[in-house]
Amino acid sequence: MALPIQKINSRLEGEFVFRGRPYSVPFTLPGDLVQFKLSRKTGRLGMEVLHIEKAHNTDFELADPFCAVYGRCGGCRGQHIPYPKQIELKTTDLVRAMEGLGKKPEILVAPRLQGHRNRMDFVVDAGVTGFREAREFARFVDVDLCPAERDQSNRVLEVFRSAIERHKDIAFIRESGEGIVKYATIRSGSTSLLSITIEASRSENQRYLAFLQDLIQTLPPQCSLVETHTVYPSDVSNPSGGKVHVGDGTYTDRLGGLDFRVAADSFFQPNPEAFDLLLDHVMAWFGPGDVATERLVDLYCGTAVLSAIFTNRFPGDFASVYGADFTESAIAHAPGNLKHFSDPVRFEALDLAQKMVPLLPGDFVILDPPRAGLAPQVLRSVLDGLPERVLYISCNPQTQLRDLRALTSTYRIDSAVISDCYPHTQHLEQAVFLRKL
Repeated sequence: MALPIQKINSRLEGEFVFRGRPYSVPFTLPGDLVQFKLSRKTGRLGMEVLHIEKAHNTDFELADPFCAVYGRCGGCRGQHIPYPKQIELKTTDLVRAMEGLGKKPEILVAPRLQGHRNRMDFVVDAGVTGFREAREFARFVDVDLCPAERDQSNRVLEVFRSAIERHKDIAFIRESGEGIVKYATIRSGSTSLLSITIEASRSENQRYLAFLQDLIQTLPPQCSLVETHTVYPSDVSNPSGGKVHVGDGTYTDRLGGLDFRVAADSFFQPNPEAFDLLLDHVMAWFGPGDVATERLVDLYCGTAVLSAIFTNRFPGDFASVYGADFTESAIAHAPGNLKHFSDPVRFEALDLAQKMVPLLPGDFVILDPPRAGLAPQVLRSVLDGLPERVLYISCNPQTQLRDLRALTSTYRIDSAVISDCYPHTQHLEQAVFLRKL
């Protein structure tokens, strides 16, 4: 079967409709003819692209991609689209949905279109260090440097790639399960962190130990090195825990005017510069006394980044802080990020999907969940406790919209802002402030 691409959708991908269902094809434009077949994999009906015949004439304005592996790499798929058009495509559906909930959000564009990301996860497989292909998860693209990540991250990548090149036989081979090193996760701020993920049973292999010693000797200054483990056929980059070989197993980055130490397995905003714009807009929503309360509750708190920023921006307005997150290493670092706050602080490592946190009407609640959105237990806690004020920040507005539809039975949306923290991708960040009706 073959059908033409009809439009570019909010995923920044070409789209056609077959039997009433839309299908997306990356790196295509309106008019391109897509030959495809449908097949079932793991019980789900999927589309396999067989061939794309490019349209000779198109009215769609194009931009020049800046990456050498654009069109093969699975990231930054919108480079061929001028940035103002990217923003229009990405935000139109979200703005319309938010208007349906009673509030049109402001839109903030990305302050930097390259060199903005502070974290990248590079797959290592049979001589390749890079990313997964756009249309084939089991195939990989070799990457010398990534224009989306910070310069110091690319310097760490160069060192890692050189060590792998000198020790070719330690690269993992997914097809056979042989080899040792599976991933390199690079994070950078004022200091850097390299986490290497290896096959667990081979940590004492002499070939690996020689590679590790070589890597340690060539790492840039102020770069920590952490070794994490998985067991074949598990294929997860940067799992929890790990063995620290160099430094303290953290890196330092800046957000909201404060410096934060972040553990290897902890979440931190991947584009602090763009997230700072969102934070500045959020802070402007609150006047004198608007956040003053007995308790600031920070759910999915990570290393207490948002708690630290709010207590720093509004000194004296909170009598206590409570935070909860499932990542134990993040919780361990959280109190250190609130040294400026002299009132009671309590952080707990717990699974918010399993245990309810009782909320009170006077609480100021911050919600910053992972992409899956609020756990049902957290949503229940809000609707049962009815805190007067709730700030909900999300990197996945689709699951956020799902949760907002449930919350707006009891809350009204007071303010909302969208920030493009992920240029050239489909992703957006949105902050929404709700007040109890």
